[in-house]
Amino acid sequence: LCSVARLLALRPHLPLHLPAPRRFLKCGVEMASLTQSLAYRAITLSRQQTVNEATAQRVKIVIDEVQRWSGHALTPMTLWNSLRSDVVEPKVRDFIWKTLHGAYRVSSFWARIPGAEQRAVCSVCGVTDDMTHILTKCVAPGQREMWESARHALLRAGVCLPPTPCLGLYLGAPALSIVGENGKERHAATRLTRIVLSETAHAVWAARCERVVQWQQEPHRVHSLLALKSRWTAALDKRLRLDQQRTRLALPGRRPLTVSVVESTWEPLLDPSIDRLSNWVRLSGVLVGRQV
Repeated sequence: LCSVARLLALRPHLPLHLPAPRRFLKCGVEMASLTQSLAYRAITLSRQQTVNEATAQRVKIVIDEVQRWSGHALTPMTLWNSLRSDVVEPKVRDFIWKTLHGAYRVSSFWARIPGAEQRAVCSVCGVTDDMTHILTKCVAPGQREMWESARHALLRAGVCLPPTPCLGLYLGAPALSIVGENGKERHAATRLTRIVLSETAHAVWAARCERVVQWQQEPHRVHSLLALKSRWTAALDKRLRLDQQRTRLALPGRRPLTVSVVESTWEPLLDPSIDRLSNWVRLSGVLVGRQV
């Protein structure tokens, strides 16, 4: 008992946890013990700890411009979650996501590559060819004409866009809300606006890539106004046909669209030659009016 008491009296002065020798410490994970779920979890945690300042700045610009135009307050989480909406087609969703993250090879990407610096500059305007310039400022035939088509189309639905293209409305289109004079959301107009703006942004990007990449051996070749109009109309026609199909067959994990939702969304843009008394939702073919 005396020896035990003596040891207890000395215990407070003894170290409780001695550090392990360095040679026994392991860094990382053993390949034999690594699983796919464990690796994915580690990658996710590492990404959450790093904040991309450039992406955060782009998101802030989009939120500010959307709030300035529509008065609808957004949060970054709302903006990111809106890309999961079935209103936005997957290829358009991918385009907006990559643009917000600065994943496309434009402007500063080429400026860092020896011998390719000239690709960082717009061959038509002579300024830095970043996404803001491509989607809203380039004077080459494309963005201005398609933006005007979108403005006239939405004006038929009672939605008045600003006179000049706006990057924030393009990238924030999936999260836009159109509110009426009574303060309530206009669901049909909101859905149409989200579709038209997001499809227009992607069409502008596609036309630019065709001109810059596919026609790089023909630097003076540009799109005709008829070709741009046809491309924009075809993009909306394809989107309308998708809505028509979804009234009969739902996407995996999604409920089928009701006929009333499709009718209220696309009614302002229908070709005037179509008989409104017929069930046009069940029809196939070009339905978007040529006067849009």
